Amino acid sequence: QTCFACSLIWHRRRYPCIRYRSPRLTLSAAIGICAMIALMVARANNQAKIPCAVVLWMSGIVYPVIYISIIGRCVKLYFFYQISEAKLEDALTKMGGEPSLVSKKPAKFPFSKRKSHESVELRSLTQTNSVEASQLSSIKHDTILENNWFYQRRYVATPNYMTTWLIIFVLIHSGINALVHLFSIRLNQSPAPTTDCYAGMEYVPRRVLCYVYGLVIIPILILLMRNAHDAYGIRRELASATAVNVIGDTLQLIFVSTDKIRDEIDPDVSGLIWTLIPLVLVYILLIVVPLFESYLIDLRKGKPLSHPIVKGKSLVLDRTRESFEAMLQKPNIFYQFKMFAVADFTVECVLFYEAFARIATLSNSTSPEVVQEHLKDIYETFIAPHARFQVNLTDDTFRQIRIQAKNGHWEVEMYSLVQAEVKELMFRNTYPRFLVRYRRGDYHWDDLIEGA
Repeated sequence: QTCFACSLIWHRRRYPCIRYRSPRLTLSAAIGICAMIALMVARANNQAKIPCAVVLWMSGIVYPVIYISIIGRCVKLYFFYQISEAKLEDALTKMGGEPSLVSKKPAKFPFSKRKSHESVELRSLTQTNSVEASQLSSIKHDTILENNWFYQRRYVATPNYMTTWLIIFVLIHSGINALVHLFSIRLNQSPAPTTDCYAGMEYVPRRVLCYVYGLVIIPILILLMRNAHDAYGIRRELASATAVNVIGDTLQLIFVSTDKIRDEIDPDVSGLIWTLIPLVLVYILLIVVPLFESYLIDLRKGKPLSHPIVKGKSLVLDRTRESFEAMLQKPNIFYQFKMFAVADFTVECVLFYEAFARIATLSNSTSPEVVQEHLKDIYETFIAPHARFQVNLTDDTFRQIRIQAKNGHWEVEMYSLVQAEVKELMFRNTYPRFLVRYRRGDYHWDDLIEGA
């Protein structure tokens, strides 16, 4: 079962609902939970053959791995969201109010926090400044994005960095387990004890560290992310998993340590119950739910909403391509779509779509030299290796565009394939989640309909 779940996660790791949850951390948690559940089931069948030392070692590593995986996911989510916001703020500020890449002087706009649904409201940034919008210049490298603290340290959210720290913490907890085992009189008895395994001083270090993770570190991270409303429900999922783990650990402690309860219920039985139930629930939250969501994406592709969103007399939004194309032409709705792309971590696609649409329009009224410079800016911003807003394209498309750029073939048509792929990504991934968010009532439509 563990191998099957892990193979599914790895096979579907490119799905956004899994990728943004960090596949490596998910796999670590899945392996640890399944190993712990297997040990508990084996003890239930033949308790005498599994000494308490094995339970101590397994729980002393698996529980920290679960908490560290949750912490890693929190950190990754927080970095992704902050960087996504910074990208949008950077791009929109450079536009001087017009959805294009740049303007001569970055204008200053009021930038305020909302208390509810959106963490950032970019006011005045969609107002067109006709003077600045007609001027195209090279992108300056000293920008909001480059000065953003999270963007400068974006390596923290990389898989290798997080895997390294996970290994370090596993080694630290293994060292703590070794010290506890070394100095424990009970665990070093002969024959090795196999009963009453969930109580005793040997479990104090593990419980203290897990409470530090579950009641201090993770709540602080979730508090910091209170305005980071991601489109995947990751924050809510992590908070639920932490609460389940902490409550289960607390109930286990109460059941195996209270004399009255111990007299009524065998502490090994209650310890087994309050180990298995939370672990199964955490497994569902951290592993099953993302996998289920990835399969729902496949099932929903191309299917219209059973109850389309209808507001006003002329506005109808569903999952059809016609509705998607109509949304792109509605400035107020498209603005909200762009705001949602921050929570969906796909703001790069929206910014590229706007940049290409604008240069395609201006190519008929602007000198070829200026258009060529702007085409180079688009390449450096969205396509080039280590581009600031690199879009998610196929390897063949990247290769084709980079060859054209290397050969100096700067034409508007060179980005047609990129535009088609970007629109497909938005239609297949971002747009359905955007509709689901609105169906849930997370945004208010009344402000959008007028002038849509």
